[in-house]
Amino acid sequence: MRALLIVMILICAFPSYSQAQTKTQSTHKSPVAAKNAGTAQIIHQTEITLQAHQQALELEKKATEKKLARLAAKNQKSAQANREQLKNRLKALEATLKSIKRDTKTVAAARNDYQKKFGSLVSVQAQEKGAKKQSLSQRDILAIEVSESSKSAVMAEILNKTDEKRLMQIVTILIDHTGTMDSAEKEYWRNLPPSTPFEHRFRLLEILATERQKLAALERTCKSDIQQLNKHHLTEWEKVNAKGTPRKPKGHRP
Repeated sequence: MRALLIVMILICAFPSYSQAQTKTQSTHKSPVAAKNAGTAQIIHQTEITLQAHQQALELEKKATEKKLARLAAKNQKSAQANREQLKNRLKALEATLKSIKRDTKTVAAARNDYQKKFGSLVSVQAQEKGAKKQSLSQRDILAIEVSESSKSAVMAEILNKTDEKRLMQIVTILIDHTGTMDSAEKEYWRNLPPSTPFEHRFRLLEILATERQKLAALERTCKSDIQQLNKHHLTEWEKVNAKGTPRKPKGHRP
C-alpha cells in the first residue's frame, strides 16, 4: 500500500507525465487471461463428492472384511477362489480410500488458500449467484479480469470519453475487494476530492485493475487444479466401481 501512495504522490507532482504514461500503458501490456466462474462451487462440490465416495467405500470395505472372516474356516476350492477375489477387492478399496484421503487434504488446502485470497466460500458463492444480474460496472469488472484486450477496451472507452462516473463506479468496486488497503485507506480513496484531476483517478484505476487481473489469474489456476483433481478422482472411482460390479450368472433373465 505504501508503494501505491508513493505512486499517487508522484502522479500529483507530475500531471503531464502522468497523462502521457496513462495513454502509453493502456496500449502496451503483456496479455493476461483470467476468468472467475464458480470456483467456490467447484471446491465445495468436490469436498461433498469425496466425502460421499469415502463413506460408500468404507461401508463396502467393512462388508468385504466380514465376508473374508466368514470364509476363513472353509477349505473348499470355491471358498479359496472367493477369498482371493475378496482380498483383491479389499486391496483395491484400500488403495482408492488412500487416494481419496490424499485428495481430500489437497482440496482442503486449496480451500483454505482460496479463502485467504477471496473470502469465505459462502460469500463467494453469493457473489457468483448475484452475477447473473450484472450492472454495467460488474460487466466492466469481468472484462478487466478476462483478458488484457478486453480490459484495454474498457479503459480506452473511459479515457476517450473522460467518463469519470463510470471510472469511479469501477474503482469503488475494486477498492471494496482489494487486499492491499486497510479500511482507512479504502475510505480515503473512495472519497477523493472533486478537484483531483481525471488522469490521477484513471491511474488509480489502472493500479487496481492490474491487481484484480493478478487475482483473477490465481482464481483460474485454482479452478483448473481442482478440476484436474476431480477428473482424476472420478476416473479412479469409475474403475473401482466397475471392478466391484457383480457379473450376471449365465442364463439370467431380467
